[in-house]
Amino acid sequence: MRADGSGQTRLTRDAAADGSPAWSPDGSAIAFASTRDGGRELYLARPDGRGVERLTVGASATRDALAWSPDGSRIAFHAARGDNYDIEAVRVDGRARARLTAGPSYDGMYSWSPDGTRLAFISDREGYDAIYVMDAQGGRARRLTGDASLNPAWSP
Repeated sequence: MRADGSGQTRLTRDAAADGSPAWSPDGSAIAFASTRDGGRELYLARPDGRGVERLTVGASATRDALAWSPDGSRIAFHAARGDNYDIEAVRVDGRARARLTAGPSYDGMYSWSPDGTRLAFISDREGYDAIYVMDAQGGRARRLTGDASLNPAWSP
């Protein structure tokens, strides 16, 4: 829809639960999560809702927001494995998926750095939600805050 609320257009018509939409940085696609093929997977569609294509298999994506990398090549998402929640990313072109965090703690609320090389996120790995930062390819995370913190965001 337009910013004033007019021109609303329904983009999906599947009976499944579709949600967590996120526009690509260049506006050419919308990523979203859906249960249309069983588990909660990631999909891409054109801005008019056509050309829907599945990006993941077995993702177990949560309802948390999807986040496009600044260059539009990857989408970060929140994956649930039992009681564990990790951050994963999928390449939009080749569909390759990578688990960026792993462990028994909650990792989520991720935010790409403006240059796309790092992700900030929260984790309760030390008993409270602190902000961490890691390389965008995953690996060792460094804690940035000593107190409980939420919703990390990068300055432009």
